[in-house]
Amino acid sequence: MQKVKCPYCGQTLLFARTADIEVKCQRCKKVIEIKIKEQSEPHVK
Repeated sequence: MQKVKCPYCGQTLLFARTADIEVKCQRCKKVIEIKIKEQSEPHVK
């Protein structure tokens, strides 16, 4: 999981493994385009 914050005000927007979205920040009202490709995570046994 990756934590995504607004680059303008620092508000946490979402936690995601993959994303290809535009989201509007509730605090500063800017529209941010977010693209996250799936990354392999280490498996813990």
